[in-house]
Order: sequence, then C-alpha cells, then structure tokens
Amino acid sequence: MCCYEIWNEFVLKLTFILGLDFAWAENGYVYHTKFDNVSQIALGTLQRTGDNILALILGLTNNEKMANIEKYASGNLVYFDFLGAFVIRWSEEIGLIINTFAVAVSVFCLYRNMKAFVTRGKMP
Repeated sequence: MCCYEIWNEFVLKLTFILGLDFAWAENGYVYHTKFDNVSQIALGTLQRTGDNILALILGLTNNEKMANIEKYASGNLVYFDFLGAFVIRWSEEIGLIINTFAVAVSVFCLYRNMKAFVTRGKMP
C-alpha cells in the first residue's frame, strides 16, 4: 500500500480532506526500503515538484470560482483524462444523462440478443 492509498484509506474517509499525490519515478526500486532517503531524489526533481505545487496553488487561489464559492457551491463535476493528452469534464447532470443512455443501450442490446437467441436458437 503506497502513501496515497494510506491517506485515502485512513485520513480521507475520516475527515474528508483531499490529498494530492506527487511521486517521483527515478530510483523507484529504493522506495520504502532502507535505502530510501532524500539523497535519492535529484535536486531538479524537487525544483520541478515545487514549481508544480506553486503553479497549482496560484491557479487555485486566483480562480474566479474560488473567490465566489457561494455561487459555485452546488453540483459536482465529472472529469477524467483521455490517454494522458487532455482532460474531459462535464457537469453531474450531463454525467447522469450519459450514464442513463449507456444503461438504456445496454438493456436494449441485451433484450435484442436474448430475443434473437430465442427465435433462432443462437446468438447473432
């Protein structure tokens, strides 16, 4: 279990405090071993991580939605990345419509295949 999984398992479920996972891939074989120490992390990696965290904090604090949280308090967003190339997002209502449509298409296909099996004795 990695650190972020521990955070999700114990802290997030009890306090609802979200966390961010900043991981480094180089020298991953020493991670959580007796050789795991700060000297294994390149200074450039620490600098880039700091730059990323600073950009994230500035982006969050300078966001119009953060300045007026009452206006944007309701609803949730559905978001995911597409092959690591870009992020797709939509409102919770649109997500409900997409999910309902997907279930309806699945039920229709199941019904059609079952009907074909009964009438012809085989699957299409």
